[in-house]
Amino acid sequence: MIDLTITLNPSIDGLSLPPFGSGRLQVFQTAEGGGNPGIIDVTTSEVTVSFGSVTPGLVLVYNLDDTNFVEMGFATGVYPLRLPPRLASNSKAAPAVFTRQSGTLYLKADTATCKVLVLGYDA
Repeated sequence: MIDLTITLNPSIDGLSLPPFGSGRLQVFQTAEGGGNPGIIDVTTSEVTVSFGSVTPGLVLVYNLDDTNFVEMGFATGVYPLRLPPRLASNSKAAPAVFTRQSGTLYLKADTATCKVLVLGYDA
């Protein structure tokens, strides 16, 4: 069983917005293992992520670099998503968590090679 809980309590200039509450996602793993591939080096050339024997149903991606952002997409050369550095001054650094049943994940570092945590689980 994979249990993911997200709580979001937004506030802008002292004005509290309605909270997201506690979003909870529980999924059952369909096979043993997962957490593949772990920490990988993402270069300024496109990197195709390999999940090994896992067909990821739930994926978490987190940029561990302190300075550079990483682009992410699901088609070669197309990166609609950006993972900011983990110590971003704008505090927008957060892991990307999504469900995915098929397809390929592509990552590309902006300026220099970045360490990125990629966890894919059969779910």
